[in-house]
Amino acid sequence: MKKLLLAISLLAFAACKKQAEPSGPKLGAPEAGGYTREVVPAAATVTASSGPVKMTLQVAKTTLSSKYPSLWIKLTLENIGTTHFPVVDLAFEDGPMDLWYRHTTLKLEFGEVDKPPDDWNPNDEELPDADCWPGDSGKRFFADRDPALWYAFEQGGAQTLRRFIEEGVPTKMWGPMLKPGESITTPPYAYQTLFSVWCEKQPSPKPLGDFGEIPIYGTKPGKYRLRAVHKMGREDWDEGFKKAMADIGPPRPEDVTFATPWITITVSEP
Repeated sequence: MKKLLLAISLLAFAACKKQAEPSGPKLGAPEAGGYTREVVPAAATVTASSGPVKMTLQVAKTTLSSKYPSLWIKLTLENIGTTHFPVVDLAFEDGPMDLWYRHTTLKLEFGEVDKPPDDWNPNDEELPDADCWPGDSGKRFFADRDPALWYAFEQGGAQTLRRFIEEGVPTKMWGPMLKPGESITTPPYAYQTLFSVWCEKQPSPKPLGDFGEIPIYGTKPGKYRLRAVHKMGREDWDEGFKKAMADIGPPRPEDVTFATPWITITVSEP
């Protein structure tokens, strides 16, 4: 009998060892400084391509509370052609806010499902007073009208301006050349005002996985739609730019205009 009880105990112990441990959130690889970001799956993914350019738009959430709604997006450009092409959008350096309020060749369109989308939103972030900017950067921006800092603000917005001031003006303003088979994705980013980081000395908030945040505060409950637009076809250029580019040479393969399918976004009651 003792041998039988011992055998049963050993079998029970072995079965317990084989049971899976309770799993926590799935984590990505450690980043610089030892920080590890939780892996967040996409709630919706849409793709489209034209010529050598392929776009993939992903969102982390398709249902948002109207109390403090934010889009969490990730946009990837992939070269599916046979020759390289340049990446010229600052969103791949500083986060997707650049796709939101800059009327560039690569942008987001967002709006109610039964209305024309908003394809351009002004950057209405109020810049803080110069006295709480790092070093003498406030004076350089407001009084000296430093061309590099104004370039950053006008071409990329507040987050590009922050990068130029905190990390120094880069020698190369734009992104890389994308070789065949390569891709580039907007970086993780949680929205933070310059007043919060420079004047209040608040730490940077944690992004949602590897998605970037675009606040859409004030959006009322309802059904909305979101898509990415690549608008590089020469038929979309004004006459002056068409002439200037015609003098340079014929259209390149990446000079195409197309859009991803729409993603439906629901803004719910708080």
